[in-house]
Amino acid sequence: MIRIRLGKRKYVGDGGETTRPHAFLVRQLTGWDPTMSEHDVYDAARGWWKLSDRAEREQYAAIVGDGVVRMVVEIDEWATNDERRGFAGTVLQPGHPVRDALVGRDDPVPTTSRNPIAYFRHDLEAGICRCGCGERVPSGDWVQGHDQRALHQLINDEFGGSVSRFLDWYEDAAAARG
Repeated sequence: MIRIRLGKRKYVGDGGETTRPHAFLVRQLTGWDPTMSEHDVYDAARGWWKLSDRAEREQYAAIVGDGVVRMVVEIDEWATNDERRGFAGTVLQPGHPVRDALVGRDDPVPTTSRNPIAYFRHDLEAGICRCGCGERVPSGDWVQGHDQRALHQLINDEFGGSVSRFLDWYEDAAAARG
């Protein structure tokens, strides 16, 4: 999950962004204050941020204002403007377990860093291992080592346990794709 900590509300108006105007996110305000509407907070949180590619692997954004989580957004889409990123998504409503676990609570990444961006894992983000063992994984698709277990099971089932036959098949398939 990505945490975005908003500073004090600031009016940026038309063209006040640090990046070129972009149809994906045109906004009048950045930051946060308690008088802002949910829509204004959502737009202020969406971007434009200096983010690594890692951000695009995150499913949720926890938006923090004045040290408290104010909203959680399920991220649906990313856009780039110059060297910055912005996102769009759905503001989670009461009754959603991730929203209910975070909104109204203290910043989940307490730090003295001035960087408003941080990453963290929440228990509710855990998925189920893809190998079928039923174990929960805090991030990614596999319990450690289970990706190898699944790969070797595939080689056993489809290629009689022969890694050489699997590699020959893979190379042929790659060559056919061009």
